[in-house]
Amino acid sequence: MGGSSKRKRPTPPPPVAAEAAEAAAAEAAAAPTRRSKRARKAVNYKEPRESDVYETVEDGGDAAAAAADGGDNDDGNESGGGGLTVKTYRTRLVRGGKELYKDPPVLPVDDAAELPRCEAAVKRDAKSREFKFPDHPEFRPNLSPEEVLRMGSFGGTYFRSIDSAVVGRRISAQEALRATVPDAWIAGLEQRSQLTSRSYDVKVNKFQVKCGGSLGMWESSGWISNIDPYGWFQW
Repeated sequence: MGGSSKRKRPTPPPPVAAEAAEAAAAEAAAAPTRRSKRARKAVNYKEPRESDVYETVEDGGDAAAAAADGGDNDDGNESGGGGLTVKTYRTRLVRGGKELYKDPPVLPVDDAAELPRCEAAVKRDAKSREFKFPDHPEFRPNLSPEEVLRMGSFGGTYFRSIDSAVVGRRISAQEALRATVPDAWIAGLEQRSQLTSRSYDVKVNKFQVKCGGSLGMWESSGWISNIDPYGWFQW
């Protein structure tokens, strides 16, 4: 047998980690630098709990809650068409122990108006159970307001007495019922447990569940106007 030959080993490629480190360093060098010298603040995306709001009111630690409703039209405060400022509106919400779903809150709708009553016949689809309105075909509810109440959709709480942040005064349960609900819709219902209860009762709900948002959620989101301080479902 002839003499053995020595084979030359191939040169290994440069480590991938080294390449990645060089690329990262080059990218960092090209990136713009942060000019501000202020310390960064962590952003909290968690919605405030209702108990947090109550504690703020009880402790008296909220500057907005300590301000009076009147005379809060400071420069720089956004205001609605009725002169209500965000600062004043937030004061009302906090004083009432409301959930601040949006903070700062969104001001109430100030240009809401009642539409003319539909004079044409409203029909109901036998299969889908949707109501059809000739003048507003896009509006297709599948329950009437009376059916909503009789199914316990609000756990018996909808027409409870409230301190409205939108209109800035207390509205009694009886005032709300008289102003918005025909007697036929609530005939046979027990008012205290099915209409004006201060606490949600799942037993009143047809499906035995608790659902829906708080009044503070609706008010702080800007979804309620002064013509319907409870919200609106009574078409």
